[in-house]
Amino acid sequence: MQFLTFEFDRESEMREVARRLWEGLGVTGEIHIVPQPGGRWRLVVNSEKELRESTLKAFERYRVDAPPAGALEPPGAVSPGDDDAGGRDGE
Repeated sequence: MQFLTFEFDRESEMREVARRLWEGLGVTGEIHIVPQPGGRWRLVVNSEKELRESTLKAFERYRVDAPPAGALEPPGAVSPGDDDAGGRDGE
Protein backbone atom coordinates (compact mmCIF):
# COMPACT_ATOMS: atom_id res chain seq x y z
CA MET A 1 0.00 0.00 0.00
CA GLN A 2 1.32 3.44 -0.92
CA PHE A 3 -0.02 6.74 0.43
CA LEU A 4 0.30 9.78 -1.87
CA THR A 5 -0.97 13.34 -1.58
CA PHE A 6 -1.19 15.93 -4.34
CA GLU A 7 -2.38 19.57 -4.31
CA PHE A 8 -3.69 21.61 -7.23
CA ASP A 9 -4.72 25.18 -7.99
CA ARG A 10 -7.46 24.08 -10.39
CA GLU A 11 -10.05 21.33 -10.21
CA SER A 12 -9.46 20.44 -13.88
CA GLU A 13 -5.75 19.71 -13.18
CA MET A 14 -6.67 17.55 -10.20
CA ARG A 15 -9.23 15.56 -12.19
CA GLU A 16 -6.75 15.02 -15.05
CA VAL A 17 -4.10 13.63 -12.67
CA ALA A 18 -6.71 11.41 -10.98
CA ARG A 19 -7.73 10.10 -14.42
CA ARG A 20 -4.09 9.44 -15.38
CA LEU A 21 -3.45 7.57 -12.13
CA TRP A 22 -6.67 5.53 -12.36
CA GLU A 23 -6.86 4.78 -16.08
CA GLY A 24 -3.33 5.32 -17.36
CA LEU A 25 -1.34 3.71 -14.55
CA GLY A 26 -3.98 1.28 -13.30
CA VAL A 27 -3.88 2.55 -9.72
CA THR A 28 -6.44 0.80 -7.53
CA GLY A 29 -7.38 1.53 -3.95
CA GLU A 30 -8.92 4.70 -2.54
CA ILE A 31 -8.83 8.12 -4.12
CA HIS A 32 -10.17 11.06 -2.11
CA ILE A 33 -10.88 14.48 -3.59
CA VAL A 34 -10.80 17.14 -0.89
CA PRO A 35 -11.69 20.79 -1.64
CA GLN A 36 -9.34 23.20 0.15
CA PRO A 37 -9.76 26.81 1.30
CA GLY A 38 -9.03 29.39 -1.37
CA GLY A 39 -10.25 27.22 -4.24
CA ARG A 40 -7.36 24.73 -4.13
CA TRP A 41 -7.86 20.96 -4.39
CA ARG A 42 -6.19 18.01 -2.68
CA LEU A 43 -6.06 14.50 -4.13
CA VAL A 44 -5.26 11.81 -1.57
CA VAL A 45 -4.45 8.35 -2.92
CA ASN A 46 -4.16 5.11 -0.95
CA SER A 47 -2.84 2.94 -3.76
CA GLU A 48 -2.83 -0.85 -3.61
CA LYS A 49 -0.18 -0.71 -6.32
CA GLU A 50 3.30 0.52 -5.40
CA LEU A 51 4.35 3.17 -7.93
CA ARG A 52 8.00 3.65 -8.82
CA GLU A 53 9.58 7.00 -8.01
CA SER A 54 10.41 7.37 -11.70
CA THR A 55 6.68 7.09 -12.48
CA LEU A 56 5.80 9.62 -9.79
CA LYS A 57 8.25 12.16 -11.25
CA ALA A 58 5.57 13.01 -13.83
CA PHE A 59 3.45 14.35 -10.95
CA GLU A 60 6.17 15.82 -8.70
CA ARG A 61 5.04 19.44 -9.14
CA TYR A 62 1.73 18.52 -7.46
CA ARG A 63 3.02 16.09 -4.83
CA VAL A 64 3.15 16.98 -1.15
CA ASP A 65 4.49 14.84 1.70
CA ALA A 66 1.27 14.28 3.61
CA PRO A 67 -2.09 15.89 4.22
CA PRO A 68 -2.53 18.05 7.30
CA ALA A 69 -3.85 16.27 10.37
CA GLY A 70 -7.57 15.62 10.05
CA ALA A 71 -7.72 16.10 6.27
CA LEU A 72 -9.62 12.84 5.86
CA GLU A 73 -11.14 12.58 9.31
CA PRO A 74 -14.52 14.00 10.28
CA PRO A 75 -14.41 16.79 12.88
CA GLY A 76 -13.95 15.37 16.37
CA ALA A 77 -12.45 12.08 15.16
CA VAL A 78 -9.98 10.45 17.53
CA SER A 79 -6.86 8.76 16.25
CA PRO A 80 -5.74 5.44 17.72
CA GLY A 81 -3.37 5.97 20.59
CA ASP A 82 -4.79 9.36 21.62
CA ASP A 83 -4.82 9.72 25.39
CA ASP A 84 -8.37 11.08 25.22
CA ALA A 85 -9.66 7.99 23.39
CA GLY A 86 -10.46 6.18 26.62
CA GLY A 87 -10.55 2.44 26.74
CA ARG A 88 -11.88 -0.53 28.59
CA ASP A 89 -12.25 -0.21 32.34
CA GLY A 90 -11.25 3.47 32.34
CA GLU A 91 -7.87 2.95 30.66
